[in-house]
Amino acid sequence: MDFAMDNDLDMELLSLKRHAEWKGKVGTEVKVPVKSGSDFNMAFVPGCIEPCLEIEYDEKASFAYSGRCNKVAVISDGSAVLNLGNIGPAASLPYIEGKCAVFKAAAGVDAVPLCVTGETTEKLIQSVEAFSKNFGAVSLTGIEKEKSLLLQKELAEKCQIPVWADEIDAFAIAICAGIINTAKFLNKDTSAMLTYVKLSDADYETLSMMAEEMNLGRITRQQEELVNADLFVDLVTDIDGLNIAQKSNVPVVLGLSNQKAAMLAAPGVFKGLLDSKCKTITKDMKEAAARALASVIYDDEICEDDILPGIFEIEVIEAISAAIVDVCGKDGMKGNV
Repeated sequence: MDFAMDNDLDMELLSLKRHAEWKGKVGTEVKVPVKSGSDFNMAFVPGCIEPCLEIEYDEKASFAYSGRCNKVAVISDGSAVLNLGNIGPAASLPYIEGKCAVFKAAAGVDAVPLCVTGETTEKLIQSVEAFSKNFGAVSLTGIEKEKSLLLQKELAEKCQIPVWADEIDAFAIAICAGIINTAKFLNKDTSAMLTYVKLSDADYETLSMMAEEMNLGRITRQQEELVNADLFVDLVTDIDGLNIAQKSNVPVVLGLSNQKAAMLAAPGVFKGLLDSKCKTITKDMKEAAARALASVIYDDEICEDDILPGIFEIEVIEAISAAIVDVCGKDGMKGNV
């Protein structure tokens, strides 16, 4: 749907109108026929009895006999919703519903939006753990960074499924892919790249760490170094920042919103985690995802305006998910089934 409007007020009014019409962006999809008595018997009782007994015998069988194998819980307490801050759990619903819609549209992953209320991190952990057996993976989103990282660590151990604070890492995956392709475009070794960024402290720290681990040169926020930069990255994409880059003759300018940068990587990563049945996400998987994302654009097709592919290019999902499955196999991680 085209949301290009003449002014911000038109956009706000149309957004409210559309959301009222949609009454939610995701819903329940019935994947089996339920049109006759025999359909009813197979879908419900007695048809469900044998799968239930198999799962009772071995809980891992829930990944074979239910929708858990392709289902992600997208969880938020509303404490740090992108561009809005601390707006509370219920107010985060339109945001996490939108993320679920992208997961389904881009990767075919069944994502369920769940806003959770918890006065303490311990209560949040208890809440998520309580319903975790419905899902094959968990996306932590719109949650304050320190709390999110603690939840990621604790829940991964308790739930035995991948729990990923993807907003913290997914943008870095996308930007690292951009650095790789910019180096190809400039015919320059990735280790010699200098990338200038306008990012928050948290985003800068995450990107710098991943770039260093992948030997992608140096990340800087020092404006005096802009004149020597190979790539200018501005996730805010403000006009002043882009003008600064252009005046400084930076060869490549990559302007992305946080949303687009994150959603370039997250759907494919979660599909890979579900397909491989890995119990966790590792540093090697994130790096593999970045290289896979970069590889979607052929070397001879890379240009200043095409450093990264689009979110809905099917090759993006296939490349990233395959890379995750490959790393999971090489690392010898035991899956859930």
